[in-house]
Amino acid sequence: MNTNGIPQELQRQPMTQNFHIGEFLCACCGDGADIVKPGLLECLQLVRNEYGLPMIVNCGYRCPSHNAAVGGAPNSAHLTGEAADISDPNGALLKYCTEGRLQTFG
Repeated sequence: MNTNGIPQELQRQPMTQNFHIGEFLCACCGDGADIVKPGLLECLQLVRNEYGLPMIVNCGYRCPSHNAAVGGAPNSAHLTGEAADISDPNGALLKYCTEGRLQTFG
């Protein structure tokens, strides 16, 4: 990831209990630290708390050129810091959610 000169210690700065700034920066330019919305972070942390296992942020903020390069929608919520693509190391998060065990949202 191009961190656009952002120091490593800043990238490791916590945004929530389990997520840090570096996870949400644009992969091509390193922007996004001041764009990611607090509501997204709160939502992800609630899911992480309930799921109880680590999650990986595959993509957080995307600048317009990165969004276009990956085929993102022109009005993608990634452009405004309101979306993140997540996964987990053991691949059970989707199954956990689809089995109805995730209670955070309903």
